[in-house]
Amino acid sequence: MESATLEVASLQELGSGVYADGDIDRAHRYLSSALENAVECGAPLRMVETSRALPIIEHAHAGNIARSRSTVNYVLAAMSLLLVVLGILLFVLRRDMQRMAALQNKLRAANTAKEVYISQFLQLCSIYMDKLNQFCKIAVRKLAAGQADDLYRITKSGKFVEEQSR
Repeated sequence: MESATLEVASLQELGSGVYADGDIDRAHRYLSSALENAVECGAPLRMVETSRALPIIEHAHAGNIARSRSTVNYVLAAMSLLLVVLGILLFVLRRDMQRMAALQNKLRAANTAKEVYISQFLQLCSIYMDKLNQFCKIAVRKLAAGQADDLYRITKSGKFVEEQSR
């Protein structure tokens, strides 16, 4: 520290130790820094020592980088595949939603028609009940007036039934 001399040996040993432990990235950084310091200091012996260990670590580091790139490529491929699958699912979902909307519209139309038919049926029932009530009143009047034969003739002719059928 006092003489401001860069000592490369400690970085070389540290890089070799870290490489032995399996941390290739840190070992590469340490040995690269040791080589830069040896060149800067002009220590040829340290440059030679560092340059012996550096190619092995450089090769391992390049292998790590290649594996990392390979992993990134696999992840990108998987993400692309997932994106395509997601796109297909969104397309299918949108198509199904459009079908559901069309079916809901048809169901609404069918319900409207059903309501119209039910209301018409109820109106016809109401009219028929009124006519039946009128017939009962006519029958009571005819029977009270002693015109049972006239009532029998009206019912037997089928005129009342024809009117109701129309």
